[in-house]
Amino acid sequence: MSGPGRPSNLSRMVVERGLRAAAEATVTRHDLLTNVIISSVEPSSGALRMRRARHRKSQGAVMVNFLIGADAIETLIELGWLDPEHRSDRDAARSAIIRLAARALASRLAAKAGPGADGEGRI
Repeated sequence: MSGPGRPSNLSRMVVERGLRAAAEATVTRHDLLTNVIISSVEPSSGALRMRRARHRKSQGAVMVNFLIGADAIETLIELGWLDPEHRSDRDAARSAIIRLAARALASRLAAKAGPGADGEGRI
């Protein structure tokens, strides 16, 4: 049981590992910190997510989540972007939208002018 003044099992394990490493070789404090203590603690999934988010932000990218309606799924199928057998497959729909967007961007497809072109339309 951990508590104030009482080390956790992880702390105890890290200290024991450090003491074994020190007994086996001449280890400096820096070596002990970088090679034994720091390398023994894996980043949490939340820390890894935050690293990816910061990397995306530094690259100027943004994460976008949106709902694709049934009518849009049908249109993707009609246009050949999505296989009808994969209409309820999230990864297949995501891939179809990404390929469609990549093609539109590569061809420099402009948004249509006129009514309904205000970006408020439903996908």
